[in-house]
Amino acid sequence: MKRVARPVALELKRPVPSDIAVAQASGFAPSCAVVVATVRALKMHGGRPKVVAGKSLDAVYKNENLALLRAGLPNLERHVKNVAAYGIPVVVAIAQPSTFKHLYDINDSIENKILAIAKSYGAAGVDYSPEAAARLTLFTDLGYGKMPICMAKTHLSFSDQADLKGAPTGFRVTIRDMRASLGAGFVYPLVGTMRTMPGLPARPAFCQGCSSSAL
Repeated sequence: MKRVARPVALELKRPVPSDIAVAQASGFAPSCAVVVATVRALKMHGGRPKVVAGKSLDAVYKNENLALLRAGLPNLERHVKNVAAYGIPVVVAIAQPSTFKHLYDINDSIENKILAIAKSYGAAGVDYSPEAAARLTLFTDLGYGKMPICMAKTHLSFSDQADLKGAPTGFRVTIRDMRASLGAGFVYPLVGTMRTMPGLPARPAFCQGCSSSAL
């Protein structure tokens, strides 16, 4: 697959990330190499303290400590030196750790969590069918209210109408029904006419297959 994807991407003038060994085997010469580093990793290579999986990071990794950072820079310099030996330009990228934030409080009601997600789409509000409203009450009574929400909706629009393109606002989202996946641990509302079965093409794929009298 890579032997097909790489030439196609290059033909389309797209950047093609690859590792050195794959580049050598494929016969394509990279234009540059990227060394990705983080301040926290450089601090770790500066000597202290040890990072243990499953345990909270020491405060030194979360606060500025230039001395520890400088002590770890030789590790980055060695990586740059090694990559430069291949005769291509080296770009150093410093990755900044990000903080993941949920759209809603997990302890909020199912209804409020759905509304928070709908508003992120640009919706002004949410409407429930009688069936969905009944499920909402049932799931709350059964104690499913603390579960995350996974919206089952069309991927063709921010709204529940596939033909409403662009970045619409002010529309209302309709929840047709609601189900719970207890094993996975989430509630998934069915938005609009969304089905949970995979969509099938108008012309089945087998029609494109080749036939052989030898079979």
